[in-house]
Amino acid sequence: MLRQFALNNLALVLQYAVSGLVPLLLIPHIVRELGLAQFGALAIALAWANYGALTVQYAFHLSGPRRLAQLSARETALEIVCRIGSAKLVLLGAVGVALAIGALAAAAVGHPVSVPQVLLLVLVPVGAALHTGWHLQAAGRFAAVSALSMLGVILAMVTGLTGVAAHAPGALLLAALALGVGPLWTGASTLAASMRLLSHTHEGAGRRAGWRTPWAELREGWPLFASQLTSALYTASGPIVVGLLAGVEEAGAYSAVERVTTAVGGACLLVHTAAYPKLAELYSRDRRAYLRLLRIVLTAYISLTGMVAIGAVLAWQPILHFLLGAAGGSYGPMLAAGLVWVLLGIFGTILTGYLTVRGEGDRVLPLTARVLALSFLLGIPGVLVWGSWAWMAALCTAQVLVLAAGWRAWQAETRSGHDVQRAQ
Repeated sequence: MLRQFALNNLALVLQYAVSGLVPLLLIPHIVRELGLAQFGALAIALAWANYGALTVQYAFHLSGPRRLAQLSARETALEIVCRIGSAKLVLLGAVGVALAIGALAAAAVGHPVSVPQVLLLVLVPVGAALHTGWHLQAAGRFAAVSALSMLGVILAMVTGLTGVAAHAPGALLLAALALGVGPLWTGASTLAASMRLLSHTHEGAGRRAGWRTPWAELREGWPLFASQLTSALYTASGPIVVGLLAGVEEAGAYSAVERVTTAVGGACLLVHTAAYPKLAELYSRDRRAYLRLLRIVLTAYISLTGMVAIGAVLAWQPILHFLLGAAGGSYGPMLAAGLVWVLLGIFGTILTGYLTVRGEGDRVLPLTARVLALSFLLGIPGVLVWGSWAWMAALCTAQVLVLAAGWRAWQAETRSGHDVQRAQ
């Protein structure tokens, strides 16, 4: 178990090491060439595009592996992948209509959406609709997902670093393309890989991929999706809120730092991503092994993020200058809040995964709703008084609700395990 966990984690580490080039190299390059204001406009569009992508994904990356692990006698993996794909097409249509209405409304009040912004609003949700990396990971094909994702990053880096230059024609459009081409490529390529894998399995032989009635998947996944969307309303809305309250330039600075901290946190969260399919299997089969693996995941994450925080403190000013240029010196509090956010990132993910495999995904929504309310209650006045960094600080403070819920769940599980052991 530990050997396979380590191999899967290695594949994902390589993937995120390459993916980290986008926030660490590409975005600082765009900021330096175009300025914080123009990047801020793209960052706001990207935030809306990410909402569209989240809607299309519908938390299938969490519910999909569970469905594959608990197939009924009449179900096949191909059937599940096709049903989820059909559900994504329905959601993509709804997202397209919503974004079009929003763009028209923005133009009506004097804030027309630019062509580069439209490009982002299209590419990111379409990529999410095509993406089947969750199926490949559940099938143990972590290396394939990593390789395809890394190719997408290479496309983005080549496009951005060679095409985005100050005062160059079409630089803003190429910057948008660089930020959107990676998700599109990864979505299309993982879908092709999944179809190829399924066609070579015994269950998929002689069967055709195509439209399947998606309503059961949409109904079953609704509580978990609602909680994920509620969570995104505070985790992904930073550029939008900061842009409205403090201006486009502040939104650009916030997004530049937030993308780096999100990438670092995502890389460290690979320890949970690699373990999640096994955790989903162990929860129903061997609860003590589940808790043991969960301890390993938590220890690994805290160790990794602790080392990142120490390294950032030692290179504080160079990091700020690299990310934000000459203006970086005034954004130290934002970087500090971002590091705290990285340290806390594992707890919400573990709790959501735990409730999902337990079949209690509906309990996530009330918790995320409370976190959302507290984040806005603290964040909006904070941004008005102290500036953009206060939004990230509010996100960190609101995580106290997640920590309390996670601690109660951990105590309940360990107590249950001890009771079973004594009974034996």
